[in-house]
Amino acid sequence: MEQKGKCPHGEFLLAEGCPQCIAERKAAGEEKARTIVELVEETGVPADNLKIEVQDDGSVDFTMKEEAPDTAVETVDIGYGIRALPGGDVVAVVKVGPGKDAVVVKLLEEVMRIKEYADKRVVQSPQDSKDAVNDIKGMGDLKKAIEEKRQEYVGPLNAHVKAVNDDFKLLTGPLAEADKVTRGKVTAYNNEMQRRQREAEEINRAKDELARKEAALNQGVFTVDTTPVNVPHVPKLTRAETATAGMVDNWKWEVVDFDAVPKEYKVVDDAMLNSIAKTHHDRKQVPGVRFYNEPTLRVSSR
Repeated sequence: MEQKGKCPHGEFLLAEGCPQCIAERKAAGEEKARTIVELVEETGVPADNLKIEVQDDGSVDFTMKEEAPDTAVETVDIGYGIRALPGGDVVAVVKVGPGKDAVVVKLLEEVMRIKEYADKRVVQSPQDSKDAVNDIKGMGDLKKAIEEKRQEYVGPLNAHVKAVNDDFKLLTGPLAEADKVTRGKVTAYNNEMQRRQREAEEINRAKDELARKEAALNQGVFTVDTTPVNVPHVPKLTRAETATAGMVDNWKWEVVDFDAVPKEYKVVDDAMLNSIAKTHHDRKQVPGVRFYNEPTLRVSSR
């Protein structure tokens, strides 16, 4: 007699399993498989390189298809991590495309399995807690391995990018300084011309005022020389052959009375308060601030 079992869908043959339960588990597995595909594609690996199998129990098995290595370009090592092509051009030969790296693929497979297990994990006993702590330690080791592998790719790239940027700073640095100096001299000239204009206008105004006062005292007769001094014309724009320049407003600010500044404009010093919290805990009081402890889990190797 065939053995039967029961589930929310009713009775079923144990040898075959409940068709509806199997279908539900496979549907959940297929959803998980789609998530894996999305995560893999985010690494730059085409989904065609991924082989996925969804089992009846809802678990997902996946592997990466092996690819033939790209044909290497023959270069000549000229030192300092730099190689020259046969034609003489200097290039940096660096690794790219980590999604095709067999080690990275293995790391991805391990990470996905760890993530799947972490989602299912239950911590309800001292042994469960110990097992979880051991796994956290293992995850820390895996993070280090991943970072070391990442540095194999980005380390040389960053080094060469820095070297390139440093070389171009030899061009952009002096140019920026020349631009700054030239702008400063034009601005100083414009400011001086505007000062002279204001001064000449003030002299002419003072002459007219003095003449009016003298005339009021001498029945309309005055001896003050009211010949206006020349007021230099200061154009708003300097029109050169290739460009036009002019002064534009550039409003700034400075604090003259901190106590009078509204509180919404006073920013809390986050770095200083963090330092106090870590150094003095709650022993040092700061008005309006509460220091509190929020423990986090630290896992150390034994």
